[in-house]
Formats: sequence, C-alpha cells, structure tokens
Amino acid sequence: MIDTLPKGVELIGVKVIPTPLTAYNYGMNDYPNNLLTIGADGAISGEIGTLWQSKTVASGQLSTSTDGRQVVDITLTANSQSSDLFNNTFYVIYYCQLAEDAWPQNGTVHLALNNTVSVEANGDDYGEADNQINIDATKKKKIVDKSSSWDKNLHMLNYTVDINPSAENLLTGSGGTDDPQWLSLTDVLTYTARQGTGTGEAILSLNSVQLEKEENDVWSTLHNIQWTAHTETNPDDPNKKQAFIEMQIPDSTHLRLTYSYQVNSSMADGITLDNSVTLEGHGDESGDDNTYIGAEDFETFGESSFEEFWLIKIDKEDGRPLPDAVFTVYT
Repeated sequence: MIDTLPKGVELIGVKVIPTPLTAYNYGMNDYPNNLLTIGADGAISGEIGTLWQSKTVASGQLSTSTDGRQVVDITLTANSQSSDLFNNTFYVIYYCQLAEDAWPQNGTVHLALNNTVSVEANGDDYGEADNQINIDATKKKKIVDKSSSWDKNLHMLNYTVDINPSAENLLTGSGGTDDPQWLSLTDVLTYTARQGTGTGEAILSLNSVQLEKEENDVWSTLHNIQWTAHTETNPDDPNKKQAFIEMQIPDSTHLRLTYSYQVNSSMADGITLDNSVTLEGHGDESGDDNTYIGAEDFETFGESSFEEFWLIKIDKEDGRPLPDAVFTVYT
C-alpha cells in the first residue's frame, strides 16, 4: 500500500485495524494505542497480532516525494500459508497534522487536501483511489504566552503573561452540564538557590501582582482576585527552589497577568530562572520562559554618563541589596 499524503500534511501515527471496524464505526480506533513503529529514519514496523489465522507483520517506509509530499509505503505479510489475510476487510488509519508552514499566519484560509493511495496484492495491482478533503484552517492562538524583562538597576525580573486571547470557554464540567466560571492558574519559577559557596534568591514583589481583563481593546484591573504565593525546595534537587503563584482567574476572558521578582545572586556563574505557567485542564499548553542573568549584573560597582543613575550596594555573601546604604560620589 502506497499512500501519498496531501502537501502540507505530516504523518504522526499509523495503525492497521481488522473488522468489526467499519468506515463509520471507530469504536476500536483507540489512538495512540497499537500504533506501528516509525523510526527516526522513517522505517515502519510492527505486528498486527494474530489476525486472519496467523501473525501478520507490517513493514515499510515513510519518505518524501520530489514535490514535498510525504509518502507512506506499508507491506503486510502473513507468517502462514494458511492465512486468510487476503480474504478479509481491514483498515489502515493514518493520524496526521498540518505542517507548521501550512497554517495561515492570520485569519482563516480554505485548503483543498488531495490524497492518493494505491494497493498491490501478491505483486498484482489491486487498484488506486484519489480523495480530496476540504477544510478551513485557522491558526490557533496560544492559550498562554509569556515574556520577561530584566531591570539591572533594580535587580528586578518582570513577567507578563497573556492568557486566553480569544476569550474561549476553556473549562467545562463533567458531561458538559456544568460550566465553571473560574479556573486555576499555576505559575512556577524554578531557580538555583545554591552553587558552591554562592547563593541565589528570587523574592516575589507582592505589590507587583496585577491581573487585568481586556474588553473591546480596553484593559482594566480586576480586583478581589484570590491568589497565594509560596516557595519550597525542589524535591528532585535540594540546590534548587520553586516559587509558586496560584490564582483563581475568570474563564472566557482575555487576561493579562503581570508580576515581578527581586533577584539576587552571589554565584560565580550567575543565575538561571525557568518560569512556566499552566491553566487547569490545559497542562499541555503552558507558557514558558527561560532567563539567564550573569554574575556581572550583581557586581557592586558601575559607571554612568547620565546625571542620574541607580547604584545598589549588595551583601558580599548572599547578594542581597543593602538597605539604607550611603555613598559618596566624586566627580
């Protein structure tokens, strides 16, 4: 069996299913179970169990044609001469997705996807068929997107989280009968707290935490939002800590969350902070951010060509800014 997939379509899995599956009954279509193996080199292999009075083996190759279309070539072989392989109905199911460059950059586009398949049985042509699927593709917006900026003068790491830009209904209850109005957001900042004789620290600025909603391109602050924050040692690495923000946010609303961490470090190699945020029921669509801050950003000296500048004196041992420090500036 040779199946030439539509241009812009990528294979992510394939399986062979015997009857009683029909073209309109996918009761046995339990993706991702029972998939054939597709190797890094495109080699396809696997067993179809003891079907048709014998063990049936699948082998083949996933390749790319000269015009950029993926080609799936699969051969089914029975290990017994008495096999009833050629006298039974079976289905080859392809699980596919649109390639990244096939999605529209903006809006919705109509795609006509042409598929071609041909079959040989014992070396003889068995037939071929063409099929066209017409779909309207809209590039899905990320449910959670995160960005950060580092203020060297204040030793402040600032985060902005864009949440649910399409204002979708993200959470429904069991059976679809209950529609919760709130869902849980969990933000985790993981950082190295100790390295050699040096230490690192990230302290949430409580006053910086702000949640806003957008309506008709106008942003307004949401008040009386329930949230908590705490820090704990990473269970897998005692030299790392995790700072948590847990918040209840409204569903079906475009939101923007902003907050800042005071970051201090006396580690020779600087400090790396990994931040991720997930929404209840959408753990596979998290917003992630990775920030590295070099040791030079925590040094106690500096110079400026401006009339005003920030000068922060820090503790030699733990890198904390020293309160009420007094300086003499010579010009």
